[in-house]
Amino acid sequence: MATVELAELRKQLDGLLEIGLIKPSKVPLLKQAISSQPVLKFPQFDKPFEVQVDASDRALGGVLVQDKHLVAFESLKLKYAELRYSIHEKEMTVVVLCLDAWRHYLLGTKFILVIDNMANTYFKTQEKLSPKQARWQEFLGEFDFEGVHRLGKHNDVVDALSKKLDE
Repeated sequence: MATVELAELRKQLDGLLEIGLIKPSKVPLLKQAISSQPVLKFPQFDKPFEVQVDASDRALGGVLVQDKHLVAFESLKLKYAELRYSIHEKEMTVVVLCLDAWRHYLLGTKFILVIDNMANTYFKTQEKLSPKQARWQEFLGEFDFEGVHRLGKHNDVVDALSKKLDE
């Protein structure tokens, strides 16, 4: 990563700290993580993956992790119509976005899906569905994963990705 890019990332981290989106204790760790080479690791298909996602009011974010190393990340600013989604819908939208982006890594392997919305950990077995939810459930049926609930405040990198685009 070029020096200019690193300086920009550090400046963005300082901005996130100023507005209270990340904890002061996490800043040195994040700065060190983005400064060390390489930031992204090549996947090892003999080891399990973990997909961590988060949605904020105006943005979505997710990371693909393996052995606590970042393999890939996604973030997206919500479109006007998507801003009206419930938090449940926003969380499921980011799940579908990330699984679709990383399907070449995830199909045929069991992985952990970390979500900070407890209700969405049971989505695969939900019975009463809207047409959109039914499409999401059919899509999720292609994957072999275990849904795990983890509060966003304990998921700093993904939380920062989804909130950065909120500004």
